[in-house]
Amino acid sequence: ASVVRVGPNVKESLMHVSLESLARKRQAEKESLSYDAARMLVLNETSIVCTTLSCAGYAMFSQLKSGFDTVLVDEAAQSVEMSSLIPLKYGCRRLILVGDPKQLPATVFSDAAVEHNYEQSMFQRLQRGGQQVALLARQYRMHPAISCFPSLRFYKGTLEDDPGLAKRPPRPWHEKRCFSPYVFYDVVDGRAEEVQSSWKNELEAQLMLNIIRQLISVYGVAPES
Repeated sequence: ASVVRVGPNVKESLMHVSLESLARKRQAEKESLSYDAARMLVLNETSIVCTTLSCAGYAMFSQLKSGFDTVLVDEAAQSVEMSSLIPLKYGCRRLILVGDPKQLPATVFSDAAVEHNYEQSMFQRLQRGGQQVALLARQYRMHPAISCFPSLRFYKGTLEDDPGLAKRPPRPWHEKRCFSPYVFYDVVDGRAEEVQSSWKNELEAQLMLNIIRQLISVYGVAPES
């Protein structure tokens, strides 16, 4: 296989490239092959291994015939530095960190850990240390009315909208100010309540439901959208 997904919670659409299913397939081809041997056979023949940072610490990776030439970490600004070190123990020649420190930082619940800078990602450490960072300035998702604020506030106006975004036909509900691409609803009488490790606000949730119902009933927006 050219790509193998390693780790638990594999989506149904990716089961055919999961390490478990590929190893079982190898066992079916050769009955005398043990499951562990089949897994190593698959890993040694694959070109790309997709896994999480924590799963990259599996002992079987230390038994590979050759290490990894390149390690690519996605959402690198959201992981603590210690986690990013896990896949590097195999001695890669090239490390690519993809992330945005302007967005969500690494999640750390310990105040003591935060005081000792544990929430800093490797991406941030290298950036602050003078490592050159390549900014992918063009965005393809947000309506230009939405991207204007983050571009000015976080990226010093350098964020560019893909020309195709402006060419998209306007949605009929954008004519209403309450359904414009960029709008705030101030639910002044809403009450936020803490539930376990999260928060809820029933009045805000009711408002959101009403907005969705309006979009579905009046403008024919598909519910799955």
